[in-house]
Amino acid sequence: MEKRVASLETDVRAIRDTLTDIRVLLASVATKDDVASIRSDLSPMRADIAAVKTSLEGKATASSVAELKGRVDSLPGIAKISAVVALIGAALKFFPWIFNH
Repeated sequence: MEKRVASLETDVRAIRDTLTDIRVLLASVATKDDVASIRSDLSPMRADIAAVKTSLEGKATASSVAELKGRVDSLPGIAKISAVVALIGAALKFFPWIFNH
């Protein structure tokens, strides 16, 4: 009988230790009110995010900017434009009758 009582006392100590651990854990767990408070704090943020998403619609994306940059890079530079203007000037100087009717 004493052996059974000693076994029960050991088990009760283990249960007591487990309950202590559970109490410590429960002290850091959010309550229903905590969750409700967080939800109400997040509500305006959700509205702000929705407004930002709406304002970003139709704006340039990275791919559209990259495409535009490629098109701009393919335009003739100052040197090429200057050469064409010089050729036109030379043509007008040596062949003035082209534009004189």
